[in-house]
Amino acid sequence: MNTPKEIIKATKLLWLDVFLGVAFYSWEWLKPNHGLIESTFNLVANSIFLIGFIGFINFFILKAKGWVRWPLLFLVLFSLLGLLAPSIKNSTLAFTLTLITSVLEFWVLYILFYGEGKNWFKKTP
Repeated sequence: MNTPKEIIKATKLLWLDVFLGVAFYSWEWLKPNHGLIESTFNLVANSIFLIGFIGFINFFILKAKGWVRWPLLFLVLFSLLGLLAPSIKNSTLAFTLTLITSVLEFWVLYILFYGEGKNWFKKTP
């Protein structure tokens, strides 16, 4: 069975989301008030984790494993707490980027839980 275009779109949106996150971490890293070694390690570690996690999620989305939608839903809802963080509220760029990534994540969830996604995860192995 061929992978539906909407499912491919969802995986691409997740990659866009993670790369925006990595770009934001990199921007934060450039601020002078962070310790160079500590922030460089955090930047690399967070980037590797995010890229690996999205790769893991996308792999199972493409394999039509329906369970993968639920941890993604939980993490997206949990990430909304980031909009309440004081550091986000004090930076228009950080708030805007967080809002954009939240919209991307909800778009992905919509694709995965309704329409093509709903049918994709019902397919037989």
